[in-house]
Amino acid sequence: MAQPPIILFTYDGSVFGRKMDWYFGLSGLQYSKCITLNRLPRPVLEKLGVKYRRIPILAIGRDIYCDTRIIIRKLEELFPQNSVSSKKPFEKGLEHLFENWLIDSGPFWRTAGLIPPDAPILDDPEWCKDRLEMTGRPFDGETLKKARPENLAHVRTYFDMMENELLADGREFLMGGSAPTLVDVHGIWTFHWATSKDVGLGVALEKDNVINEQYYPKTFAYVDRFTKALAEKQRQNGEPKRLSDDETLKMILDADFFEVDGQIDERDPLKLEKGQTVETWPVESGFNHHDKGELLSIGVNEVVIASKPQIGSGTLRIHYPRTNIRISPVTESKL
Repeated sequence: MAQPPIILFTYDGSVFGRKMDWYFGLSGLQYSKCITLNRLPRPVLEKLGVKYRRIPILAIGRDIYCDTRIIIRKLEELFPQNSVSSKKPFEKGLEHLFENWLIDSGPFWRTAGLIPPDAPILDDPEWCKDRLEMTGRPFDGETLKKARPENLAHVRTYFDMMENELLADGREFLMGGSAPTLVDVHGIWTFHWATSKDVGLGVALEKDNVINEQYYPKTFAYVDRFTKALAEKQRQNGEPKRLSDDETLKMILDADFFEVDGQIDERDPLKLEKGQTVETWPVESGFNHHDKGELLSIGVNEVVIASKPQIGSGTLRIHYPRTNIRISPVTESKL
């Protein structure tokens, strides 16, 4: 089967989108980008009928993948010739532990809390309103200012762990080799974000005099090594092509499905049936936006539904991870 188009929906400045750029750079897998707004509405995704509101989203032909957790897992499975995951089960487990630690156990949300109260992005009322709708929590300058000491204290504990435990033996990268691996892609991105100049995080961090190169030299050097190594990989692979909304829609709707049909796990606790109408949505952010469709498959790590786009013919398959995702049968009254 010919390889279908691989298209990453992202926006400039997305830290999760940058993580995906690193993954593609490390793997050498060729892809294109469709640049969206940093807030809703996103017309190109609306036309595809995708309600999931967080970025990035990946399309491989007519298969749509929501959340970096399933995006990277699927790329590893579907394109083994470009795999950068360890072949050893224990090390593969470490990859997932680092992935979930940074996303779910504090580093992401606490680092987001270090966006400076005077960051230009906070002057955009529509962006602030969008983030409130996404998370259910205020995201404005005054809120960030009040919460900064607590967030800084938490982020300091993460830097202390990286400096005095994970990198304490002088290793260059987390798995002990001389080049970055998938563990580093999963394990470094909030540290990179905190120390970078994005929306002024790095500059503000220097002014705090709590987390800096003097106190955490190994961690800062690690971020620098990783950044240079990935920049070289990306230079070798070339820049991804940027597609317009119209080009993106045509490429997806003209493509075929790439994956084989999945199965219903009979041991799944939800006891759902193939063909049943369900809705899926994240439970911790973006929870007001539900995708509805016919259940195609469900298993330990994934749920897949068929969904009809607003334009064109046929259906798309929307893939969700199981982590922090709710799946619920849809009654007739909800249709």
